[in-house]
Amino acid sequence: MLRNILIGLFCLTMALLAFPVFADEAPQPTRDITSDIRTSPGRIVDVFGTVDITANPETIWAIMRDCSRQFEIIPGLKACNVLEKSPDGSWDIREQVLKLGFPLPNIRSEFRSEFLPYSEIRITRTGGDMARLDGIWTLTPLTPHQTRVTYRAKMKSKVPVPVRFVRSGVEKDMPLILENLRREAEKDARAHPQFKTHPVKTTHLQPESGTP
Repeated sequence: MLRNILIGLFCLTMALLAFPVFADEAPQPTRDITSDIRTSPGRIVDVFGTVDITANPETIWAIMRDCSRQFEIIPGLKACNVLEKSPDGSWDIREQVLKLGFPLPNIRSEFRSEFLPYSEIRITRTGGDMARLDGIWTLTPLTPHQTRVTYRAKMKSKVPVPVRFVRSGVEKDMPLILENLRREAEKDARAHPQFKTHPVKTTHLQPESGTP
C-alpha cells in the first residue's frame, strides 16, 4: 500500500517524454522557458512547454533518439532500454526507470515513440506506473541554426492521489527538463558546427490558448 501511494505521488513527474528530473539535482533554467501546467476532470494533468535552442533540428533529434543521452538529461535515471523497434526505425518501445532514493521505490515507465524525422515524436503509454501518457514533441525550425522545441501531453497516475501534488511537481520540473535538453543540444552544436542542415523558412510558433 505504501509503495502504491509513493508511486502515485511521483510517477507523473518522471513521465515527461518521458523525461523525468529531480528539481534539487538539476541547475535552474538560465534563460526564458515557457511552461503551462493545468488540470482537467478525471485527475488528468495537461502539460505544455516550449524552449528555443540554438541548434538545428538534427542535432536535437539525435539526442532525443539516443537512450544513452537521457542520463545527461534526466538526473536520477537508473535505466533506459529500447524493448522493441521497427525495422525502418519509424517507432520503438522504451522502458525508463527512475531511482528516487531510499525509502522511495523506483518508478518505471514504458511507452511507444513514433518518429517523424527531425520534426515530431509522438509518445503513447504501453505499460509501467502510468494510467495515461499521451504526448508529442515538436521541433520547429526558426532559422537554419535555431529550433523551437514544444512539448504537449496529457497524463494520469494509476493511483488516486491529490492532483495538486502532481501538478506542483510537474510545474517545477518541466522548465528544468527543457533546460537540460537545450544545454546538451547547444553543446553538441558548438562541437560539431559542420552538422548538415536543411533549407528552412523562418517560422514563429505561438503557444495554444487553454489546455494542450
